[in-house]
Amino acid sequence: MDAVVSVATTILEKLVDEAILQACYPFRFNKYVKELEIEKENLQSKIHEVQDRAKDAKKKTHKVVHEVESWLNKANSLMAKVADLQEKTKGNKTSCLKLCPNLINRHNLAKLLEEKTNDIKTHNQVQFSEFSRLATLVGINYFPSQDFVDFDSRKVAYNSLLRAFKDDGIHMIGLYGMGGSGKTTLVKEVGKEAENFFDKVFFVVVSNSFDVRKIQTKIASGLNLEMKEEENLERAQRLFMRLSRGERFLIILDDVWEKLDLMDIGIPTAKNQMGCTTLITTRKLHVCEWMSCQEIIPLEGLNENESWDLFQKHAGLFDDLSNNLKDMAQNITKVCDGLPIAIEAVANTLKTKPHDEWVEALKILRNPSWIDIEDGLKSTYGCLQLSYDNLENEVVKSLFLLCSMYPEDYEIPIVELTIIGLGLGLVGEIPSYRVGIQLINKAIKKLIDSCLLQKVANQNSGGDIKMHDLVRDVAKWIANKENKLIMGSLKEGVIMEDHVVRYLWFEEVDKCPSKLNCPKLEFLHISIHSESSVTIPKDFFNGTKNLRVLTLANPTYKRDLALQLPISLHLINNLCCMTLYQWVLGDISFIGILERLESLTIWGCSFDELPTCIIQQKQLRLLRLCNCKIQRNPFEVMGRCSQLEVLYFFHNIGKNWEDQNNNSAKFFNKISTTTLGMESYCIQFGNIGENCHTWENYVFAKDFGHDKSFVARGLYIEDFESCISIGKSKDMMRRAKTLSLRRTPESLKNIIPDLWQSIGGGMNELTCLALHDSDGIECVIGLLNPSQVGIISNLTHLTLTKVKHLKTLHSGQPPQGLFANLEELYIDRCDSLEHILTEDAKEIVDANDYQSYKNAFPKLKSLYIGKCKKLEYLMPISFAKSVKQLKALLVFENNELRSIFGPSSEDMNPNKPQTIEFPALKHLELDSLPNIISICPQNYHPTWFSLKSFSLKNCPLLYIKSIIHWVACGGLRHEYNHLTSEDLLKVVMASVESLERLVLCNHEVEIVFDVEQLSTNGQQVNSKLSRLRFFELPQLTHIWRGTKNCLLLQHLNRLLVVSCGNLKQVFPSSILKSLPQLMELHIEDCKELEEIIGEEDDQNVSNSSCKIIFPKLITICIKCCHKLKCVLPNTSACGAIPNLRALYIENAPALEQVFEHEQHDTTLEYVLLWNLPSLTSVAPSIDMQTIKYIVVKQCPKLSLTSSITPQELLKQVSEGYFPGNYKFETRLKNIIKSLNDSSKETMQRINCQETGGQTNDQKLTINATSNLIENNRESEDRRTHEQEMSKEKSVEGRVEECTTSKHVQIVTSLAHLEPASSTKSVNQIMPALEISTVMPTSSPQSQSISKQLGTNLVDISIHQTPSDQVELVYTTSTNQFESKYQQQQSLAKNEVSKKVIPHEIINS
Repeated sequence: MDAVVSVATTILEKLVDEAILQACYPFRFNKYVKELEIEKENLQSKIHEVQDRAKDAKKKTHKVVHEVESWLNKANSLMAKVADLQEKTKGNKTSCLKLCPNLINRHNLAKLLEEKTNDIKTHNQVQFSEFSRLATLVGINYFPSQDFVDFDSRKVAYNSLLRAFKDDGIHMIGLYGMGGSGKTTLVKEVGKEAENFFDKVFFVVVSNSFDVRKIQTKIASGLNLEMKEEENLERAQRLFMRLSRGERFLIILDDVWEKLDLMDIGIPTAKNQMGCTTLITTRKLHVCEWMSCQEIIPLEGLNENESWDLFQKHAGLFDDLSNNLKDMAQNITKVCDGLPIAIEAVANTLKTKPHDEWVEALKILRNPSWIDIEDGLKSTYGCLQLSYDNLENEVVKSLFLLCSMYPEDYEIPIVELTIIGLGLGLVGEIPSYRVGIQLINKAIKKLIDSCLLQKVANQNSGGDIKMHDLVRDVAKWIANKENKLIMGSLKEGVIMEDHVVRYLWFEEVDKCPSKLNCPKLEFLHISIHSESSVTIPKDFFNGTKNLRVLTLANPTYKRDLALQLPISLHLINNLCCMTLYQWVLGDISFIGILERLESLTIWGCSFDELPTCIIQQKQLRLLRLCNCKIQRNPFEVMGRCSQLEVLYFFHNIGKNWEDQNNNSAKFFNKISTTTLGMESYCIQFGNIGENCHTWENYVFAKDFGHDKSFVARGLYIEDFESCISIGKSKDMMRRAKTLSLRRTPESLKNIIPDLWQSIGGGMNELTCLALHDSDGIECVIGLLNPSQVGIISNLTHLTLTKVKHLKTLHSGQPPQGLFANLEELYIDRCDSLEHILTEDAKEIVDANDYQSYKNAFPKLKSLYIGKCKKLEYLMPISFAKSVKQLKALLVFENNELRSIFGPSSEDMNPNKPQTIEFPALKHLELDSLPNIISICPQNYHPTWFSLKSFSLKNCPLLYIKSIIHWVACGGLRHEYNHLTSEDLLKVVMASVESLERLVLCNHEVEIVFDVEQLSTNGQQVNSKLSRLRFFELPQLTHIWRGTKNCLLLQHLNRLLVVSCGNLKQVFPSSILKSLPQLMELHIEDCKELEEIIGEEDDQNVSNSSCKIIFPKLITICIKCCHKLKCVLPNTSACGAIPNLRALYIENAPALEQVFEHEQHDTTLEYVLLWNLPSLTSVAPSIDMQTIKYIVVKQCPKLSLTSSITPQELLKQVSEGYFPGNYKFETRLKNIIKSLNDSSKETMQRINCQETGGQTNDQKLTINATSNLIENNRESEDRRTHEQEMSKEKSVEGRVEECTTSKHVQIVTSLAHLEPASSTKSVNQIMPALEISTVMPTSSPQSQSISKQLGTNLVDISIHQTPSDQVELVYTTSTNQFESKYQQQQSLAKNEVSKKVIPHEIINS
């Protein structure tokens, strides 16, 4: 009776407590509201912090890991849900005593508030084990196509190369032809096509003096492979391991001059090529033969007609030529022997020249006088010599010869070439540095126009140029003839004596040459690859008294190498230009002895101070300091250098001058009146890193060693107010072309006219403007007079961040042409912004008014707007007609935004369907816009047929039933009645065929690709999609639906599907054969998913026609798919998956088999199978024990054991380099973390009981392993006791000898009996029978006990694990649940002396 009362009392107490808790919810409502607001702000702050870190990572070319992206997606989803919840609470904030609101509603909301607050707290506490990784470099598409001319003679070689690439039996290919015949251009172009059937294409220039280490580094960087080894052989082994993983790689080795041992580099060869194909280009057939090329393809010169077409193009000739001139031109073309480089050079040389010069040129080309050139090259040398001789002056000729000094295929920064050219005095005496820069730039342009130099045309090169290797050979040959000896790219630092050489370039030598005796030497570049500090020999400069340009560089990543310069430096009386790169310099007062120094560049160095002696160096015209650590404040000294014409100073730091705000005042107070004539300056006052945007990074943060062109005049001022009162600062701001300002005074309400007036006018050359943290600014342009329109119309880049009171760029209708040149507009965290632009309130009656709308942003290419709390729409739809050049539109975290483009007063017929075209738009991203419902007003239909990337995240109100229709038809919210079926099909096909990347997150979309209602008539949609990523799409029922074989996904290589709760099928069988490139398949948290591949609709399809469906699939990751029974069923998988390397499956309780099809050979390397209670096998005919790295846990029906621990698997995966390995890593880390957390919790409970919490029937004592020897006698007693007990106690089996040698692992599993937080110790769940552990005489055999405990089945087993641990497994499974959860603990270096088993098991 007492027991019944006790139980009833306990139940009653719990019911009362629960009732009180529920009753309190309505009265704690306001408290929960406040707590939610606080946690929301904390989460918002962390979101900003993570996003800022992500931006910084991207600036460093890092890629943010998936874990961080997932966190941001979930955080943004939480913020959207909180916004909805807060909206619901607005009417419930009043006190109950005042208006007495609905208590039930208040109770429910309060519970939701508490729940959401806890969700945010939990999410806010997440820590990232890894944030970002170095991004993989762009592949062969880095190179443009404009140099490639599709001649018929080139098609033969082009098609031959493609056939060889597609032949699995060919893995070594050679392309040979004369220098200048177009081999490099051809392989770059064919390499782009090869990316469709190779996983990665590499282009590596080898050249005559090749460097194995550089070739290895180039390939490794494309693989994102870290090469820590120092020895070339070890690096080769590392590279070989990576290239031999089964992926298909094409490695193009360009300009090979001699036989290469590919194994020395690390490139797999014929016997072990493992899917790796190598293509070499060379001038010599025998190089192809030496390297055992299986396919050798010649590249002949252009035929006569092709040569003539090319000559006409470059000479500017037309069909209406006189017969005399045409014959002359054709004869000159024939002399060029069909070599494109010779034809282009001669044609550009003779372009616009008079007839008599054509006659003279033909005479010279027909009678070459050089006898020291091999026969095959004489005509080419003659053509290039002719171009050189026709250069207009000595400046251009000298610059041409100077460029040949650079190493082969070197990309030459124009800034560097300009400074060196001026230092060598190539332009003679000049009145100012500006004039010298102009003359050098003019000479460079002439060389490019003459095809003697080439622009490096890629997205990162800016103003780089390079010299073709054949042109470089000719230039060096000419220099030798003219006794202007040039020696470039020497590899050894030796004693050198040469009385003729003028230019010397030592590239990455181990040590500095011991002595130079070169009296005519004018230029010296030494790059020293050293592991320790470098000392220049004391007599080093004794024999270089005519030296004018000196560069000493440290090419390593070590920034702590000291450079000690010798006393003999003062002997270089003519030194005009000096560059020091990445050294610890200490005292640099030696600069004072270089009296004729004109330019000084110090990059990435550490030194004490900028010496005052440079103030007295009247010849010093250029000073560049970047990325330096300077101990004492340099601003005062710089301000007193009145002789400077060019000053670059940014990204420098110093402990003793951290008060950045006063530096600008110090500088401007010291500068003299003559400094105001400075032609070029780029000065940073303050920390640019936190606020700058893309173009600011380019202007202010580019490494000096990689600057592409001179920034004319740029200022970044941290504290505007501290320097605006100084007149000299105003002048520099007035003349600036690039201006970035922070903290402008609150009295300034706009840029024009307020800011303009505050600095005294000017700003006529301003092209880039940024404002940060300027609270007073309300609009960019206020009241304008006509003379001020030109100031803004010159802008190409405009950035506005944290301008809190900004409401619009211009109030009312903007003047025509106001933003005529604006290319990039970036707006971030402007809390009061409502619209970028608005229409004038007055009625539009003038046609010119329409014109101002249509031409508002005629050159805008990029528009980013984010985190503007009050933004309703960007601009009226009338302005949308002006953004024809817009390429990227990114809109983020604008909570009040309803549409991208708003209504317009110009729209006289709002019910009439209209089309708005965005012909150039390639990238569209909409993220965290909780109130957006449309792109345009209801009657407008936007089109974007060039769209390549579309990302939609956290936009719950944007109605989308099918993504394919939405992308095609621009987000119309109603049916597409105004389009015929044929028109709709055309629109859909055009849009899908251009799209390459699609990301969807947190949306109610039901179908992604839906072509079921379209009359395709057998037409196929050839999609270019390469990546699909779907997250948190609860209503998604189909990824693709429609006519069989209608949609082809030939380029899809990665598919991620996460948290799509309604999805039942991933692939319909009808599109399986169109997935030849799929490499990574990742499916997670899709609880209704029943099959990855649907059953074949046509049951009559013959199995003989089936092909391998996933020939390149490398990684499969499945997690939390509760209804999935098989990953790849036999009905669809008609063949093996030949390249599968990684398999991760976790928490799939219904999964019975992974692969049903036969797969006799396996390439699997990394396998994790975790908590799969129904799994019986992985695949028929696969010997899983041969897999090297496998972890199996909680798979009771699978007769397979682990080969390594999860921690060891993590290490192997992190070094594995396969698609999706970072996701594999992330999930492994989560598992290991949960194991560690569980282990810590169990240890804490055990330790707590050891200190006094045990009862008589709970006996678990733990002794340190160090006591084993001392307690040996006790162990013997325990062994005897164990043997006796094991004879007496037997329950369907026997517990025999077991041990804890070094490790004992105890695994307890409770399936839904206890929450995870109430984990019990071994003693608590086993309170009756003691099993003493003893040191065995042999390895223990696995033993088990199985008994029924009420309605629960109890299993206990003891066995030895692969890692030499003894494992006690206690499993209880209920009839209600199939899942089994284990809590496990590894008690390292501990001995378990007694284990207790419950009485119920013994008595059952």
